[in-house]
Amino acid sequence: KFVDYGGGGSATARDMLRFGKMMLDMGKTADGVQIVPREVVQDIMAGGTDKNIEEYENSRECQNKGGNCGVAYRNMFRIKPDMGNYDQSGIHGQWVHVDTKNDYVAVKHSSNSNSTQMSLLELFAINLSKVGLQRIIPKSKKSKKSKGRKVAKSGY
Repeated sequence: KFVDYGGGGSATARDMLRFGKMMLDMGKTADGVQIVPREVVQDIMAGGTDKNIEEYENSRECQNKGGNCGVAYRNMFRIKPDMGNYDQSGIHGQWVHVDTKNDYVAVKHSSNSNSTQMSLLELFAINLSKVGLQRIIPKSKKSKKSKGRKVAKSGY
């Protein structure tokens, strides 16, 4: 049996962040437990089959954006395969944004009664936050003595 949300699910921002991080980590929890098969995450990230991508390109949502939107829709995610990004969004402007190229997850809670009015501004804010993140915490090459990333001090 599967849970039927009917009108949607309910989660805290922390739960949404943990979910996004699990997806970023190819289906593994913070404890390293594989709860979503890696192949499922890879399928989502690829946008599914060519037929899925074609169907989304022909969808009303994509056509309202002028067509050729470069986005696929798979398993409740909107995917930009070339950019390594995928998102989930809720009816009132909630977001889970996963960026695999920058190792980045962003979430947003909202109760906006008309979320489409703010969506472009919110996407701009997510992209702006990634630029700021790259300036503050640059990716460093791993040295033989050090494991993981070095964190640079912010000039802000």
